[in-house]
Amino acid sequence: MKKYLLILFISINTYALQILDKNVADQNTDSVKISLQNINNLARAGDIKSQFILAGLYFSGDGVEKDDKLSFYWYKQVADDGYPNAQFNIANSYYTGTGIEKNIDKSVIWYEKAANQGLIPAMYNLAFILENDKKDIKKAFIWYEKAAKLGSSNSQLIVARKYQSGDGVKKDLEQAQDWFELALKNNGSNTNADVFYYFAEFLRENDNFNRALPMYKQAANNGSILANYKLSTIYLEGKLVKQDKKQAITFLTLAADREHQVSQQLLASVYQMEKNYTKSIYWYGRAAKNGNLNAKYSLGVLNLKGLGVKKDIYKATAFFIQAAQEGHKDAQYSLAIRYLNGDGIEKNYYEAIKWLKRAAKQNHSNSQYSLSLRYKLGQGVEKDEEKRVFWLEKSANNNNKTAQYELSVIALFGTKTSLDEATALRSLRSLVKYKAFSNRVNYYLGVFFLNSNPTLAKEYLTLSSNGGLKLADKLLIDLQKKITQNLDKNIKKQKKIIVTKISTIKTPLNKSSESISTINISELPEPKLKQKKPKAGKTSVESMYMLAIIHLNNSYSSQDYKSAFDLMKKTADLGFSVAQNDLALMYRNGMGVDKNLQEAYKLAYLAVKNGYLPANQTLIVIKNDINRLKKSQ
Repeated sequence: MKKYLLILFISINTYALQILDKNVADQNTDSVKISLQNINNLARAGDIKSQFILAGLYFSGDGVEKDDKLSFYWYKQVADDGYPNAQFNIANSYYTGTGIEKNIDKSVIWYEKAANQGLIPAMYNLAFILENDKKDIKKAFIWYEKAAKLGSSNSQLIVARKYQSGDGVKKDLEQAQDWFELALKNNGSNTNADVFYYFAEFLRENDNFNRALPMYKQAANNGSILANYKLSTIYLEGKLVKQDKKQAITFLTLAADREHQVSQQLLASVYQMEKNYTKSIYWYGRAAKNGNLNAKYSLGVLNLKGLGVKKDIYKATAFFIQAAQEGHKDAQYSLAIRYLNGDGIEKNYYEAIKWLKRAAKQNHSNSQYSLSLRYKLGQGVEKDEEKRVFWLEKSANNNNKTAQYELSVIALFGTKTSLDEATALRSLRSLVKYKAFSNRVNYYLGVFFLNSNPTLAKEYLTLSSNGGLKLADKLLIDLQKKITQNLDKNIKKQKKIIVTKISTIKTPLNKSSESISTINISELPEPKLKQKKPKAGKTSVESMYMLAIIHLNNSYSSQDYKSAFDLMKKTADLGFSVAQNDLALMYRNGMGVDKNLQEAYKLAYLAVKNGYLPANQTLIVIKNDINRLKKSQ
């Protein structure tokens, strides 16, 4: 809520001749030709009009030496007789300490006396003091509303905004719009730019931009700096209107020329984006002189990089120091980096730590990460793992990707942090998409899974190695040997596992049956085969097969077998002959799928054709099953 200014003193020219009759219209004071001596004599004789005129003359110093004490004295005489205009001026004197010792409580008493007699400026000032000095916004609203109902455009605008925000009164947007409309109607000669600006803001916030835009422009035409600034942002963003940088620069320049520091800083940044560094430096300079911290920091950056000016590390550091001392967190971080590296200033770890801490406490994520690194390295502070993790977590929570990466890695490998294992893994996997982290993330994921899941570890390390991280190469060579050895062992064991679980051969083979070593596949009827070409996937064939075996050996019902069947089928479809043989046995025994000797025969035949020797026995068994079934029919 904008804090409006007090109305200071009702002048002699406007009100002096109204005091004898509170309801008469203004009269022409030029027609009143009374000598100062006569006015003084009449005033001393108790003439109210002369007392009021004399008070005004002493207040303004018009024809007499200015004397605030005498002004207050004569206004007080009139005020004590109950005249509201004098009471108003007495209240002003108490509020400002003009001609009398400042006393806000007494100013409230006199404003209230004048306000109770219907004097609108007194109502307005009373409301202002109640709101800003007494912090009684509800009582303040009552007086603003009373003045508004008597036609005060300024008060109507304030009431509208209070209904809009719910400040001192229950929020009511319909009431707010009614008061905005009334303030606009009573805006006199349309010179009060605030009415247009704040009504435009209200309309834009309530999705009526078509009406808001011309009001912004009217406010700008009437000299509203805020309207010029807002219009510039609207044209820069290009969301509500077509983007137009030229228009934006025009509005920004109007506001910037009137020393609006935010407009100056934004105008400078626009010129910087357009690489017009000369104008950028100029407007940053004006904004900096007006106290804009962002401008001071930006001047430091431009001098550091030599953009628009000759590169000057020392001048850049001076700007960083100015902005840092006034609390600008980016400048504090930049200054800390200068101290860390001895760049433009003497290296000093202790000073660096001081500025890093100041910026870190303002949630500057890079400062928080750098601070964690100092506690790790012991630069300017004692090494402290607990504080290192503390600042690392702060930085990670502020979306610093480097901090998220480092925190996740140390959490996986034994350092106590707020992350559990699952969260750390999720965090690392989410960072794979960033080029700066992908190779290192894949490397550490590979290291993490080395013992628990060598196949998965191999996939991660392969990605890391392919990305050029040499650390992954040796681990990958050793891991491949280990996986090959484990796979050979698992394939030898799996026959026993399958036979135990599936009960492969329910009817013993005839003694006259052909031996496995002499069977000729060409003598068997060749089924129509539809073998799919192996596809590359995220999970290797061997990993998928072993997962199917795990499901199979942990299954106790047909429903459990279904999961094993689905995995085994995917593996068989990828051309893995061992899985084709096992899938044939699952079709033969109806495990996870309806019993189907024809499908079983096809898969066993395919496994034999692909060179898996144990599939010969499976093929003979299934063929015998088919022959027995035919004889029984």
